[in-house]
Amino acid sequence: MESGEADGGGLVVAGGQAAVGANGSVVFQIYRDGTLVADSGPMTVGQPAKRLTADLTGGTELRLVATDGGNGNNSDHADWGGPLSTCR
Repeated sequence: MESGEADGGGLVVAGGQAAVGANGSVVFQIYRDGTLVADSGPMTVGQPAKRLTADLTGGTELRLVATDGGNGNNSDHADWGGPLSTCR
């Protein structure tokens, strides 16, 4: 999990890709001030990366989270690719 300060406005765009064993799954999530604003849904091995976009307007904290997909963390591996925050 990574966390940082949002600039109070803008957008975050991040790609998420799961590299997991046959039974693994992950979910990528973006939170603004503790509120979930984007969710990839469950991802398993072989799926292409998903692009997540979230409006951060008015926020002061940004969290990028990768969870175990609800089935435990056996064989799970998650990579965030190129998160980018922009100002409007």
